[in-house]
Amino acid sequence: MQAPIDGLTELAMTHDLHSGDISRVEIAVLEAGWPLVCEPRQRKYLPSTIVDAQFSIPFGAALALSYRQASLDQFTEENLKLAQLRRLMSKVVMVKDKRIEKNFPAEWATRVKVQLTNGKEFEKVVRFPKGDPENPLSWQELTIKFQSLAMRVFPQSRCQEIVDAVSDMNHSTAIRTIWKLMSPPTSATADVGPTAPAAYGS
Repeated sequence: MQAPIDGLTELAMTHDLHSGDISRVEIAVLEAGWPLVCEPRQRKYLPSTIVDAQFSIPFGAALALSYRQASLDQFTEENLKLAQLRRLMSKVVMVKDKRIEKNFPAEWATRVKVQLTNGKEFEKVVRFPKGDPENPLSWQELTIKFQSLAMRVFPQSRCQEIVDAVSDMNHSTAIRTIWKLMSPPTSATADVGPTAPAAYGS
């Protein structure tokens, strides 16, 4: 799931793609992942639960192209029912491609292609999903990822304290300081995480 999401997100941002302008989305999926994210076909195109959606290539692709990201904030019951996403999912075509199998399992690769209604095409090959050792997250990306998850448990101020503590770590840093910050909050005053942003396009 991650490699296609990465590729489509990059295409959407680089070329300012909007869902209403897209006529077809082709995604090459590795044989190893095919049964998990492509089958059974009906369930992948019509996921009924969040867990189903997390293992649905069409749903993940629609999120990446519409929101230009696909984090937990986008995997929601509301998005499961969103007509705009359903329409975009129907344009997703999953294929097998021997070219991306060549270096598996060293590379968990994918190839994504987006065709527009005006005839233009954009294609991207992703060899290593974001987060792999060969394609690590930057500190900024890691911080954003951490906060998007941790703010479901901790208030924003505590999350920033943890980020600052880790950022300032050195060989003399006592791990107990960071461990204390990671302890569950004593009161139910944690900030509510941000809601999913409005989708691009129409």
